[in-house]
Amino acid sequence: MNIPKLCISSVESASNKTPFSSPLSGGCLLLSLFAFIRVHPRLKCFFSCLGVFVVVFAFTFSTPAPVHAQSQPEMNAEAAARFEKYDKELNRVYQGILKGLDAEGQKKLKAAEEAWIKYRDAEAAFQADSERGGSLSNYIYLDTQATLTKARIDALKKGGG
Repeated sequence: MNIPKLCISSVESASNKTPFSSPLSGGCLLLSLFAFIRVHPRLKCFFSCLGVFVVVFAFTFSTPAPVHAQSQPEMNAEAAARFEKYDKELNRVYQGILKGLDAEGQKKLKAAEEAWIKYRDAEAAFQADSERGGSLSNYIYLDTQATLTKARIDALKKGGG
């Protein structure tokens, strides 16, 4: 099989201890694969499928990760936005459940929800107190509110209120 000299030198330089040290090594692998397919035509289908898999696999792991907040004000804003989103969803779920209850059930759900809101806010304040006076305190408060609100939504949807 005739592999271009450029590929041989790239493979040799990539054989040190750091994987993927040469940007050409992946291209050489493909050139070698194409040369092999020409020599072995019965394996053409197999390698075609393998090629599709490699392309899909490479694309999947080359997608950039989402950018997250880097500064404390950005983290606080993300936590506040997450809490707002969950709070709106909680109100929507709560109103839906409330409409399906009789007067006695509505009274009990309202009392439970008022008590839960007091608990959520008190728990968030307690958790944030671990960083009293620090810049992380507000983030912990908002994050705890968001986490507990999401848990409450899930409980209400399951009927465990």
